[in-house]
Amino acid sequence: MSVTQESLPERLAQIPCRPIVVASHPRSGTHLCIDTLRLNFSQCHSWKYPLERAYMLYWMLDEWGKQGEIHDEQVLSVVKRVERPLIKTHALPGLEMIPMFSGGAACIDSRLAGWVWQNARVIYMYRDGREVMRSFHRFFATEADHPQPFAEFLRTNINGRSHARIWADHVESWLAEDRALCVSMESLLARPQRMISEIARHIELAAPSDPKLPPRCDKDFMGRVLRRAGIHPVSSAVSSRYSGDRTPHWTDVFSPADREFFQQEAGHLLTRLGYETSDEWVDSRPAQPIDNPLVFRAPRADNTAIGL
Repeated sequence: MSVTQESLPERLAQIPCRPIVVASHPRSGTHLCIDTLRLNFSQCHSWKYPLERAYMLYWMLDEWGKQGEIHDEQVLSVVKRVERPLIKTHALPGLEMIPMFSGGAACIDSRLAGWVWQNARVIYMYRDGREVMRSFHRFFATEADHPQPFAEFLRTNINGRSHARIWADHVESWLAEDRALCVSMESLLARPQRMISEIARHIELAAPSDPKLPPRCDKDFMGRVLRRAGIHPVSSAVSSRYSGDRTPHWTDVFSPADREFFQQEAGHLLTRLGYETSDEWVDSRPAQPIDNPLVFRAPRADNTAIGL
């Protein structure tokens, strides 16, 4: 951490770059978007030194830009490596942080946030909130030695809001932001040519002649070794300790009571975003929820998303 944090916005101003912010609620296709940009646009084709971690492929704004804890050298190193550096954040519009766990959230330095907001183009990734909750629980709640049951996780009260409500408020705040191009994870996976062309227009780069999606991250031991050793790894995805398990679908973890609760907290947004046409999904027969949060069923045949 540098002791000259006040100089970072001025130092950034001297670098001729136009960053691209990839914002999202956690587990909503953040790294799918980052890696799609890296794969399809030479200006975003970030690299890292051998043995550096994959997070050096992008600027972790929430971690490296905390008020009083700015990581100057890491930021500058990433920004200087590519013409259009990529910035990852889970903040709200204007780059305001909100707590997603008990204990609050650190603030992004206001001067640094101001520089980013003024100079960057912004893409916001979103996803079916039920899948977000399923993945969010799997990634974070299962990190503990005694995993929190899904039903408890879904209802956890954080400054008066549940995880489901926080997701809905997060998405709605970005949908109202004119500066952001809002892209669903599902649309990028289903219609990559169309969506990558829209992204290209938004970030003011030429659309690729042959747009591609990045391959699924290889999470076995050798895959991790190769990614750590490589200069241009295809995936920047962050894996949980249980990433080797097969991926479930939200119907594998939502009980009937969980469905009713999510509908109450965030169901209106499912309809607005087109994931449902009514609240009938609450009463449709769900799959039997699994008892052990660390043992998952095989994915459904249509569950082919990357970076789940």
